[in-house]
Amino acid sequence: MTERLFKQKFEIIHFLDGIRWQETSGYYLINFAYPNNEDTTELTEDEKLLTHWLAYITDRQMPFQQIWDKGGLIFSEIVHTYNLNKSITHLTDLESGMFQKSEEDGYEFVSHISYSSLNDEQKRRLDPYYSIEDLNKAQETDMKIAFRSRFYTDDYLCMLYTLQTLSDEKFSGSFTKYLSLVINVVYNSACFENSEKIRYCVLGMAYALYRLTYDVSYSYDGKRITYKNTTEKSLNLEDFLTSSTLYLNNHAQSVIADIFDADAESFAARLNNFFDINTPDKKNQKKYLSMKRVWCSLRDYLKSPEYKRWFVSCIKVHLKGKVDSSFLDKLFSSDNNSSNACRYLELPGDVWNENSIFRRCITCNTSGKLGAVLRAEYDRIASHDRIGYPEEFDTTFDFVPRMCEKNNCDICPFGSLKGAEIDTEKVEKLCVAGTGKYCPMVLLYCGYYYECCGSQENCVLIKYLKCSEQG
Repeated sequence: MTERLFKQKFEIIHFLDGIRWQETSGYYLINFAYPNNEDTTELTEDEKLLTHWLAYITDRQMPFQQIWDKGGLIFSEIVHTYNLNKSITHLTDLESGMFQKSEEDGYEFVSHISYSSLNDEQKRRLDPYYSIEDLNKAQETDMKIAFRSRFYTDDYLCMLYTLQTLSDEKFSGSFTKYLSLVINVVYNSACFENSEKIRYCVLGMAYALYRLTYDVSYSYDGKRITYKNTTEKSLNLEDFLTSSTLYLNNHAQSVIADIFDADAESFAARLNNFFDINTPDKKNQKKYLSMKRVWCSLRDYLKSPEYKRWFVSCIKVHLKGKVDSSFLDKLFSSDNNSSNACRYLELPGDVWNENSIFRRCITCNTSGKLGAVLRAEYDRIASHDRIGYPEEFDTTFDFVPRMCEKNNCDICPFGSLKGAEIDTEKVEKLCVAGTGKYCPMVLLYCGYYYECCGSQENCVLIKYLKCSEQG
């Protein structure tokens, strides 16, 4: 069955996603541990970005706010301690380190900073996760912050591999130096045409992030590593850590050889094979389309007002004199919702953009990853006619719970394209059509505050809400 009106669908989501990443949108930042009442030291930009990367490791099957509020505070302390001590001993000491046995079965991430030492804003972010009785005790005792991610054993292993690799003298513990070297490899390689270098910088960083953290072994000597007691098929964490140095160092050397010590042709071939550049393969496609946490993190570094500012600042310092500044300006341009770089990102597949109601509204193809459908349709649209790009459909994270789950099809531009009957009276009552006022429809659709453009003639939403006959 032939797909229809995808150019228009990209235009609608481009409009909404552009609002999502505006400076005033108030993107949910991590609850960093510093500065606090006892230590007014500011985290470096690199430390904030590495904290963000570690937080995303744990972002599976639990509310992201809890990860950012509780986990993020502990992870920022882990990162800061890592940079101070140039080691991971504060993670491998399971008795008094920052990953310990919990009072319940298993392990949890634990701060060394006490609740009472935090400032009021840090406490405000933590308070919803504690009872009033716990908070009263915390003010009088040395209570630490504890966070238990859904898959804490695997998350812990990913962190160990990540930090050990970054500790190599090539990267000096710096997350952004690691990624800057990827950009340097692509930019100075004769294997990539100038017109392709932005694409390969983005794909190169995505591949390097995947190799750094997620392309790791969760087994040792043929046994699955677990928090439980050692059995014939599993190995507990304590036993693994006694022999882990070899595994961690082997991973680091493998990543370095694969990306940074490889000749330019080998690295180019590796990227082409991994991302199906020349010979599409559904098996490969499934692998890179499933790198949700990689795509989300890299997207933040390329689009988020705060994270992007820190990221670009660090990258430019690392690459000064190595990569032409005009190229970096083009790579990190914010024009057209950062489309120079972000059009090469894949959609981070999740429960919201794979929602069955939304999926059936967007496409007649209901099998496989939506990201694969979007990439195929994007490629079919003539380059001069494209508006938006596939990753922007991640705005469904905010859109689907408010619209599809609430059956608001009668005021939905996507519904209009499909042929749903639009309640024009309701739309007119929602539309303020006045400069200086926030758009109620955008607030209803996604929860974003967006100042009205001033006229219905220039509004993307009204354009399609008045054109249901197109569907």
